Amino acid sequence: MLAQRHREHERLVQHYHQQVQRAQYEASLARRRHEQVDPANRLVAGELERDWEDKLRAFREAQETAERFAQQPAELAVPAELRQHLLDISQTFPPLWSGAQLSHAHRKELLRSLIARVILKRLAPDRVQVKIVWISGHFSEGVVVPPIHRQVEITGYDQLLLRIRQLWQAGYTDTQIAHTLSAEGVRSARNPHLSPTTVLNIRNQQHWLSRYHQYRQATKIDGQWTVQGVCRTYHSTV
Repeated sequence: MLAQRHREHERLVQHYHQQVQRAQYEASLARRRHEQVDPANRLVAGELERDWEDKLRAFREAQETAERFAQQPAELAVPAELRQHLLDISQTFPPLWSGAQLSHAHRKELLRSLIARVILKRLAPDRVQVKIVWISGHFSEGVVVPPIHRQVEITGYDQLLLRIRQLWQAGYTDTQIAHTLSAEGVRSARNPHLSPTTVLNIRNQQHWLSRYHQYRQATKIDGQWTVQGVCRTYHSTV
């Protein structure tokens, strides 16, 4: 807040300085016009003299306004007692925020009073950059992961496919794959973890059959004919 007030004070100093310069220039211009007019032309000379007086008056008013503003303190001094109170808040506020004394509604209202604006920028379908500008002029930045509709749009989807295939080829079940990848920090499109159903859907989309379905569709296993193999062979020869 003090930094913002200081910036506003500097802006006003520049504003009043420019006002004085403009008024001085216009007064000087009016003086030159009055000096250059033919005194015999009383009507024009009178008009230019009045204009010069008006410009001089505006110049003096601009100077007085700038001087009055310059006499005001740039910042409000913070009394020692209030400063100590604010320092104490930095120690007492964290437990107050996390405790039961403040309701959810209270926390929301408190945040609204501290935030000047929030700037959002979508970096990817599942990545949003958040910049919070506080009323003090400072800001905080971070990246949040919102839920999305399509698993294929999550960041690192190609790496996810590769990892699922590796675990599947190593003999892991869908549940084991889901637990392993969730422990590695992988998430689904809508949840902070990967579910066995999501793994199953991905395998089906990639046509990666489970061992059970591979055995069911196999013609032979360890050199022995399966029922499916016998049926296929019989129908192909009939």
